[in-house]
Order: sequence, then C-alpha cells, then structure tokens
Amino acid sequence: MRTWKACVITAVAVSAVTAAASQVLQAQGKPPVYLVAITTEEIGSPADLAAYRERAGAATQKYGGKFIVRTNSMMNTLMGAPLKRIAISRFEDADAASKWLNSPESKQLAAEREKLIKGNFALVEGQN
Repeated sequence: MRTWKACVITAVAVSAVTAAASQVLQAQGKPPVYLVAITTEEIGSPADLAAYRERAGAATQKYGGKFIVRTNSMMNTLMGAPLKRIAISRFEDADAASKWLNSPESKQLAAEREKLIKGNFALVEGQN
C-alpha cells in the first residue's frame, strides 16, 4: 500500500513539474525580432525627412514595434563610412514584424524612403 501511495505522489509531482516547465517554455515563446535601420546619407529636405520619420515611427508603433534606439545624430562611427542615424525597433516576434513589413503603411514608407535617404534596413532575430 505504501509503495502504491509513493508511486501516486511521485506521478503527481512529476506531472506538476512537467506542467510548470511547459508553461515556462510557452511563456518564452518565439524570439523577438529587431528592425535595424541605418542611415548613411540624407538626400531629402529636412522638412521631408522629419515628416517621414514621424510617419515611420507611427507605423512601427501601430504594428507593435517599440523603439529601442532612435538617434538624431551619431556620436562616433568606429569602423567604415560615417553614419547619419540609427533606429532599432523591437517586435514581439517574426509574425508581428511581418505584419509591419507587409502593411500598406510600410510599403508607402519604402517608396518615400528611397527618395529621402540612403542606408540599410534589416530584420534580425533576437534572443529570448
């Protein structure tokens, strides 16, 4: 009888630990995705650039992006050509970043961006 009770208690304890571990893993979920925007040259007017940045920020936030870094000027470029600006936004996961990337706002901003700035944009997966 004692052996049977010990087995039941052990089974319940193992089930509880497994359930807790499963919840922790699910809570970690998918890794965040970061949008890294590096501007090397501004070719638009200051007014057009400011309006673009305002619309880009609103669209990013609408789709769940949160700015981590958003510079108005660079302190230092440690390697390579001088940079003008850097913006880094965090999205909860690749699905959220894809919604932003495929949104009408993002497509409109891409067309504007080509006329206003030169630089690089990348979506990169972060760590949980």
